[in-house]
Formats: sequence, C-alpha cells, structure tokens
Amino acid sequence: MLRGLLAGITGGFLIDLFIYVTSFMPQHASILGLWQFVASSAFGEIAYASTSYAWAGLAMHTVVSIAWGIGYAYISETQQAVNSSPVLSGLIFGMVVYVVMQLALASVGLLKITGGMQVVLAIVAHTIFFGLPVALVNDWQRPRLA
Repeated sequence: MLRGLLAGITGGFLIDLFIYVTSFMPQHASILGLWQFVASSAFGEIAYASTSYAWAGLAMHTVVSIAWGIGYAYISETQQAVNSSPVLSGLIFGMVVYVVMQLALASVGLLKITGGMQVVLAIVAHTIFFGLPVALVNDWQRPRLA
C-alpha cells in the first residue's frame, strides 16, 4: 500500500506539472483551472464558477492518482513479470490509465478532443509523466531479495 501511495502521489504531481506547463501556462492560466476541470466531472459546470472548487478537484485528482498507484503496486506484487521491465510496464500502464480516463471523461460528457496535438500531449502525460513514474517509484520501493 505504501509503495502505491507514494507512486500515485508522485505520478499525480508530475502529470499535473506537465499538463500545467504544456497547456495552462502558455495561456497564462492558473493551475486552479486544471483542478476546476477535474471538479467539473463531479459537480458539473458550476465548478468553473468559483476557484474554491479547484481544491475539491485537487482532492479528487489526488485520490484517483493514489488509487491508480495502489493498483499498479498490487499488479506488480501479484504479477512478477511486471517487475522485469518497469519502464515498459510503466508506459503500458500509463496507456491503460489514459484509455480508462478518457472513457471516464466521455461517460460524463467532458471528453472534448480539439486536435491531434491534444491527444499526443495527453498520451505523453499519461505514459511518461504518470505511468512511468508510478512504475519506477514502485520498483524503487520494492523489497529486493539479498
């Protein structure tokens, strides 16, 4: 559990940082806007009315990131092949997270694809800045046999 917790927090921080730097900062927008978007998946359009919803979005994002991190830790514990190549496993895991999260956004009507670059950035965010760190932190924290 602890490995997954640390891995999820690390991955959640890095994906938010990447999304902020590539999507929000160029538009001179606050990171609060990113978290308001997350909150809008639960609260709807009202989440954009007040930045106080951003904190709910941050909490939601943190919980989801930790859940994914714990899920990866569980898989790596029960499927030893995952540990043989943490880089490849992390990239594949990130792609799975990307697909599932896109389906989750679509289910609440928030999936809006405006162009190919948005898809590329989202895949990079989920594979390199979430899945890979989750796998590497998990691997780093995994006990080794002497």
